[in-house]
Amino acid sequence: MNIESLVTLLSVAAVLITFLFGFMERRSSDRRQRTLEFLLKVIEGEGPIHEAHVKFAGWARQARVFENDELLEEEDNIVIKLLDYYDLVADTAFRGVIDKNMIVLHLGGRMKSTFDLLENYVHHRRIRLRRKGLYLPLETFVRKHVQGRSV
Repeated sequence: MNIESLVTLLSVAAVLITFLFGFMERRSSDRRQRTLEFLLKVIEGEGPIHEAHVKFAGWARQARVFENDELLEEEDNIVIKLLDYYDLVADTAFRGVIDKNMIVLHLGGRMKSTFDLLENYVHHRRIRLRRKGLYLPLETFVRKHVQGRSV
């Protein structure tokens, strides 16, 4: 192999590395953009998740305690909407569909405080429904990525 072949090979390798780096960066940037759009549409827009956030925030301000999973039907529906939403967000972040760091930054505090208030509710619901994995992605996400961070 002569010097010209080596230079050509290194040039091609540099172009490929630059292309791959750019591709990965664009992909990451697109994921962050999709995540932000998703969060804004669901949380800030009118709809059942937004309404559930508002109701639950009122309960949190009142220092409501959720000792088990026996709530009034309307309250149970609100709690389930929030937990289902956060569980879906956690699962899609784990799968890399949406950006985990953006979720932690913009939704992590809500996810953590909601799960902290509802941990006993979730525990009782798992027992009653005999579903050990119920809301496990949410619990794992909060413990692994949000716990101990200032969000």
